[in-house]
Amino acid sequence: MRDLVRSGVAAGPRVLAAAEAITTTAGHGEDIGTPADDAIQIRTAVRRLVARSADLIKIMVTGGATDPHTNRRHAQYSTEELRAAIDDAHRFFSSIRTLPEV
Repeated sequence: MRDLVRSGVAAGPRVLAAAEAITTTAGHGEDIGTPADDAIQIRTAVRRLVARSADLIKIMVTGGATDPHTNRRHAQYSTEELRAAIDDAHRFFSSIRTLPEV
């Protein structure tokens, strides 16, 4: 749908698609997300999502209410691991991706 709206084939709001979220093994949303457990795996996950035309990157930073085995009060990733995701996403989206004007 995003691509149809962007190309003008269909009318609709601007859609930003994230694809699946990045999460830890056994983390919040693992059943619907992409598991990545260290900075290298996180960078790889970001790159795969960008290659699949994601417009943004979503990361499950903490546990969640729908996954009782996770902890909503504690981070799933270290500051270094989150920095890896942010740095790589920023590199891709600020240099090769441009969103259409609203």
